Amino acid sequence: MKSTTSLGIAALAVAALGAALFLRSSGAKAGDETAEVGAPLLEGFASRVNDVTRLEVQTSSGSVAVSREGDLWVLPERGSFPADMAKVRGVLLGLAELVTVEKKTANPARFGDLGLQAPDAADGSAGPPAPADPAAAAAAAEVGTRVVARGAGGEALADVVLGKSAQGARFDRPERYARLADDGPSWLVRGRIDADAGATGWMSKDLPKLARTLTTSVEIVHPDGERLAVQKDAAGTWALADVPEGRELAWAGAAGSLAGALENWAPEDARARADVPELDGEAAVRTTVRDSRGLVVEVRTVELDSAIWLAAAARVEPIATPEAAPEGEAEGKAEGKAEGKAEGKAEGKDGATAETPPVDTAAAEADAAQWNALFGRFAVQLPTWTAGPLRKRTEELLKPLAPPAPPVDETVGETVDETVDETVEEPANVDDGVDGGVEADAPPTTDEPPPADAPPQ
Repeated sequence: MKSTTSLGIAALAVAALGAALFLRSSGAKAGDETAEVGAPLLEGFASRVNDVTRLEVQTSSGSVAVSREGDLWVLPERGSFPADMAKVRGVLLGLAELVTVEKKTANPARFGDLGLQAPDAADGSAGPPAPADPAAAAAAAEVGTRVVARGAGGEALADVVLGKSAQGARFDRPERYARLADDGPSWLVRGRIDADAGATGWMSKDLPKLARTLTTSVEIVHPDGERLAVQKDAAGTWALADVPEGRELAWAGAAGSLAGALENWAPEDARARADVPELDGEAAVRTTVRDSRGLVVEVRTVELDSAIWLAAAARVEPIATPEAAPEGEAEGKAEGKAEGKAEGKAEGKDGATAETPPVDTAAAEADAAQWNALFGRFAVQLPTWTAGPLRKRTEELLKPLAPPAPPVDETVGETVDETVDETVEEPANVDDGVDGGVEADAPPTTDEPPPADAPPQ
C-alpha cells in the first residue's frame, strides 16, 4: 500500500503529464521541424516519480543527496537528518514538468554558453571561485546543476543538467536551458524547479521552537564560570541579574533581547549526536531557557573549526503557585482608587475573588517530546547570528565603560617654575665667556702696559 505522500506526488505528476501533452498538441509553433517540441524532457518519468528513492544534486560548488527511508526523506550524509518534504516534492515534480520549447545546440563544445557543462567534467570539487578571479567565475557560470533521481536498485530514472535561465523568462513563464546528461541536444525548456546543492535548503523546517512571548528566563553559564541571567517579571519587564555597580544596560531592551534565542533558528548542517562528543565536554556553553508553561530547554553549544554546534534536551517542571498574601496586607493593597479598580477586575459577579487557572502542561509536554526526539539523535550547526544569543556574556549587554581620564603630570608646572627661577637668579652682567673668551672670574684688564719686571701673562 502506497503512502499518502506517494499518492499525492503521483497525482500531481499525472497532472503535469497532461499539461505537457496539451502543450505538445496545441502550444507548438507552426513550422516546428520535430514532434519532440512540446514533449516532456524526461519522457515517462511522471509515471515513475513514486519509484524514486534517492535524489542527488551537484553543482560547481558542492553536492547534496537525500534518500527515502520508509515514508520519510533524510540526508544520509548528515546523520540521516530529516529532509524538507516540500523541497523534495518540488524537485521531483519539477523534473516531471519540464517541457521542451525549442531545440538548441547539440555541440558539446557550446554547452558552456548555455550553462550546461556537467559539474563532474568541470571538477566541482574545487569549490566556488574566488570573487577576485574573473576567469574562474566565468568558468563556473558555464557549469550547470546536475540532478539525478535514482530507483531502489540505484538505476537512474532521471539524469539532467539544468543551465541558465533564458533571456526574457518570467515568474509566470519560467524558462531555462537543459539537457539530458548522457546524450541528446540541449533544449529551451519550460517549468519551475529549485534544485540547489546547499544542505541548508534541504533540511527539514519542521523544528521545535520556543516563542519569545512564552519565555520567562534565560541563564547562560560559560566554561570559565561566568554566569548571565535575565528574567521577566509579572508585568512583562525583563531584567538582568547582578548588574555590576556603576554599570547600566546598553539599551532598554537589552535583557529581553535573549527571549527569542530559540524562536527562529534553522540549522546549516547536521551530524549524528554521537559524532560531536565535544558538546559533552567542559568547553561547551550551557544555556537554560524556561517558559511560562513549565517547559525547560537545556542547550549546549561548542565552537569547532569556527562553526557553532548545538545539542539540546527538554523537560517540563511544575509551575510554582504564588503564595496567598496575609489578610491584612491584602486589605491594605485593596485600598485606594487604583487598588479598588484592580480588585474589581479580580472579583466575579458574586464577589468571590478569581483564582489563577492551573497551567495546562499538555502543550509543553508535546514540545518537550519534539525537542528530545530531534536532539536525541542529532547535533546541528547554527549560523553565527543565530547562536549569538545563546552564548552572550554580561559585558555585551552593558554600556561600555568610559575611558579613564589621562593622568595629570604634576611635575610639569614645577619644572617650569625652576627654570624661571634659575633664569631670574642668574646675574645679568656675568660674561659666559662666549663673546670675549674670558672666564667670569678673570681679573679686569687695563690699558696700561705691565711693569717690565712683571712675569709673563
